[in-house]
Amino acid sequence: MRGLFFEADMSQQKHLLVVEGTKPVARVIKHIATSAGYRVTVAESFEEVKALIQQDHDFFLASIDYSLPDALDGEVIPFILEHEIPGIVMTGRMDDKTRTQMLSLPIVDYITKDNVQAFDYLSRILK
Repeated sequence: MRGLFFEADMSQQKHLLVVEGTKPVARVIKHIATSAGYRVTVAESFEEVKALIQQDHDFFLASIDYSLPDALDGEVIPFILEHEIPGIVMTGRMDDKTRTQMLSLPIVDYITKDNVQAFDYLSRILK
């Protein structure tokens, strides 16, 4: 993790926005987050993210898939960050350009979804 610690009123359940274009992966992330005590809302597209944020949800954190069906090149990431929602970016892309781009953003962390350890790591971050 890049040194960002969250302070929240522990009497309220934290709300996690899961932005994930692949349903099985979204289910795994949702399970991890609910097991860690989060209330979870899932968005499968950039359009869904826009609609949810316009509804004034109070998201504590977002797990963000880099590539969505309607935003293939990470366009959803700056949108979420502009709304002051901290983000953990998860991606299947492992190229240097994407890594450099992600690490230049004020994100909580960047995780490659290349193996099961990625989800174990996400679980540790969310606890």
